[in-house]
Amino acid sequence: MMGTIHMARKRILSISNSNNILNWKKIYQKNPQSFKLITLEQKNDLFTIPNEFLAGDQQNIIINTQLDSPKLEINIKKKKNSREIVVELTNYTLPFLEVISKNILDKLSNFSDLIDLWAINFDLKGKVFKNIWYSFRTPKNREIILSSIPYLYKKSDIYTLSVKVVDIFGIETESRIKIKI
Repeated sequence: MMGTIHMARKRILSISNSNNILNWKKIYQKNPQSFKLITLEQKNDLFTIPNEFLAGDQQNIIINTQLDSPKLEINIKKKKNSREIVVELTNYTLPFLEVISKNILDKLSNFSDLIDLWAINFDLKGKVFKNIWYSFRTPKNREIILSSIPYLYKKSDIYTLSVKVVDIFGIETESRIKIKI
């Protein structure tokens, strides 16, 4: 279900980037065609990887996210005596790449190929993640931006910065960092 919502959100957000803006009304009046959605199924903090992604000798791998969670590395750039920061995504690793099929692995040239969407909440209050900046892939534009735009804090204080990544398997990873501005 989360994968479907994520896909719908990406399609809605990519309307403004459409190359067919003049034919938009004609294109979107067509009946929708069905498509196959390949995602991970979440059951009690366990994820399963669909067999389409697994190496030939692997079957129904279950990953316990409490033990084997993806690793997210970010770099925060801040100029001295400034309240402005830039967040850069520097690495993302999955602990179970050895069970992914060679065909899929050959298509991955960089850690960014694993990322479908990443978002930043520059001032996390409570448990609700409210993205202030995000970058995502669309079917037409496969590039993903790995560095945020500069964000200026209104006053000096201690803030909780939160970065959320959704990878190509649908796994959400979140990292929270306290920063002093």
